[in-house]
Amino acid sequence: MMNSYITKISNFYRLAKPGIIRGNAITLVAGYIFASRGIFSFAIMLWLVLGSSMIIGSSCVINNIFDSSIDGKMERTKMREMVNKIISIRSAWIYAVVLLLIGGVLLLYFTNFYTFLLGIAAWALYAFVYTYSKRKTPYSTLIGTVPGAIPPLAGYVAARNVFDASGLILFLILVCWQMPHFLAIALRRIDEYRSAKIPVLPIAKGIERTVLESRIFLVLFGLFCIVLGLQTNLGFWYLISVSGIFLYWLVIGFGDSKIKQWPKKLFFSSLVTLLLFDIVISIWRAPL
Repeated sequence: MMNSYITKISNFYRLAKPGIIRGNAITLVAGYIFASRGIFSFAIMLWLVLGSSMIIGSSCVINNIFDSSIDGKMERTKMREMVNKIISIRSAWIYAVVLLLIGGVLLLYFTNFYTFLLGIAAWALYAFVYTYSKRKTPYSTLIGTVPGAIPPLAGYVAARNVFDASGLILFLILVCWQMPHFLAIALRRIDEYRSAKIPVLPIAKGIERTVLESRIFLVLFGLFCIVLGLQTNLGFWYLISVSGIFLYWLVIGFGDSKIKQWPKKLFFSSLVTLLLFDIVISIWRAPL
């Protein structure tokens, strides 16, 4: 009996895509720490992470419900709970609504109204707009970067209770980071996407176009990192640090894209790049 309950809990846990939650939580925390010099509250940060994680989990559950028809056609997603009918559609919807309600209340009560609005906007954009667009347009990846870039902005707004230029730049940095990251996935999994009839950029526009767009957004990522430092007067050592991170990713991103391992290298280097950037903005925090 106990094993049965543990299995059910594990299934619902996986349905909320914990990997996506963890990745977004890291940028959320980095955004909060970056903006909270002199006003840092561990309690607020804890409630921010908990509430945001529930909202993100809710959107992922809804995405799993809608995507079950195509997930079964892809190797990396064919074992998901909705594909194999381990969890019913009714139970999944109830789970998604409960997560959304609890997460929304936590953000509204413990942070501020702007952070709550950002959370709801990210939820709607990912659960419905992105989920629908991925079947219709190769630019769904760009659409998906919007909810994906909201967590660091939400962290920033949770600390400052205001939208400003620095928060916007932080948002744009994450938009630009996501494009090479997700286009690398599209290149690595191009056969699976073709089988599922999802018109990702490499299929709709070709590999050369995908490589070009990856490199354009990679360069924009580095430029916005530098602009953030200048905008917030973070100083010499911040600029040196982000320049080093940028050059590291630039060398890999502008390597020989015709080599089979290039998308894999671009993908893993993007993870290292984002982690290092999050560390840097957590150390060199924006002055009030």
